[in-house]
Amino acid sequence: MQVSGILIGKVVLPLFFLSAILNIASTINNEYNVTKLADLIKQVAFIILGVFLTLFISIMSLQGVNAAVADGVAIRAAKFVTSNFIPVIGRMFTDATDTVLSASVLLKNSIGIAGVVLILIITLFPVLKVFVLGLIFRLSAALLQPVADGPITDAIETMGKHIFYILAALLAVSIMFFFALVMLIIVGNLTLMVR
Repeated sequence: MQVSGILIGKVVLPLFFLSAILNIASTINNEYNVTKLADLIKQVAFIILGVFLTLFISIMSLQGVNAAVADGVAIRAAKFVTSNFIPVIGRMFTDATDTVLSASVLLKNSIGIAGVVLILIITLFPVLKVFVLGLIFRLSAALLQPVADGPITDAIETMGKHIFYILAALLAVSIMFFFALVMLIIVGNLTLMVR
């Protein structure tokens, strides 16, 4: 989770910013045209984002299933040892543990759903803010084109596009946090299913 925030903040977003700067410099100064370099940098940022998102989801899934199976086997072993090697109260202790674990699943799922809703609420405001900002730039470019067509409107249009690219990165990080929380919920359920 920490790596995803660092990678997006320190690599992907600066690549988008660099692409925007190069595109704006190319539109303002026709002598030095570096739009192809800007497009290459933008594509590299999207490739990094896509590859990391794929790796993140794959690693979280494998790690979650592996941890759930190991935890489930440990719970079964502890129940077996408790019920068979502790005379008289071993079986009663095992049954009480089963009841507590079943009740904890309900509590964990409720907390997990509340966490998912909280993540949606937390990420909704920045996503809407960035989306509206991108729309403002695109709308400004469209409204200014009849009045002042030229490099200024192209630069504003470029900024609008790149703000939407930043929105894509924000959505990717939000999806990663969402999947991490969902994986935590699933891992807990798998552990209790294995027991």
